[in-house]
Amino acid sequence: MKEKILQRLDELIEEAKTIINPEGQVDGAKWDSWRVSAQTIVALLAGEQSEYHKRFSERGTWVFDNRHRLFAPTAALLILQRVREDYSKGYLRDLQELAAAEVFTDLLDMAEHLHANGYHLPTASIAGAVLEDSLRRLHIKHVGPWQGESSISKLNDGLKKAEIYGQIVWRQVQVWGDIRNDADHGDFAEVKAEQVKQMVSGIRDFISRYEC
Repeated sequence: MKEKILQRLDELIEEAKTIINPEGQVDGAKWDSWRVSAQTIVALLAGEQSEYHKRFSERGTWVFDNRHRLFAPTAALLILQRVREDYSKGYLRDLQELAAAEVFTDLLDMAEHLHANGYHLPTASIAGAVLEDSLRRLHIKHVGPWQGESSISKLNDGLKKAEIYGQIVWRQVQVWGDIRNDADHGDFAEVKAEQVKQMVSGIRDFISRYEC
């Protein structure tokens, strides 16, 4: 999980460099799409009340009038780079530590908390990570260790082939995997808040049903 997060941070950093021109100006539409993804991961890693998130939000928010002068794309990028550096060195709590904090009993509680506060994109990412790990453990339990690179789709196919569950469950898991992929790869318009809410509830039931 940590490697995937670092990879995503690197992708966002490189993408920002193509959006910000030498004068520090940006294309509004491209920047706003980038900012949504970047600000989401800053909130996830550092917390919504952290200075990282507050300053990123100030410097990264695109405005259309002259009354706000905090918008500074280059500064926002530098903040994201610092988040990446501090996270890689272990200065920020990772997802497992966040899950162990008193305010969250597990990652799905964390996902529900984020969803309730309007962050349905990171909710989908976290729920998807929980699902993938649960599928991997279910495969180990009934089939054996997974060989090679894993994904929700691959693990789901393997479990269906092993007859751990049938077509209906397989189809639902595929839907959850698609939602997670859309959230992780920037297809934000495809990720609906109500679908994500149902996804978290469904994954919780899936884990309980199959004891994974």
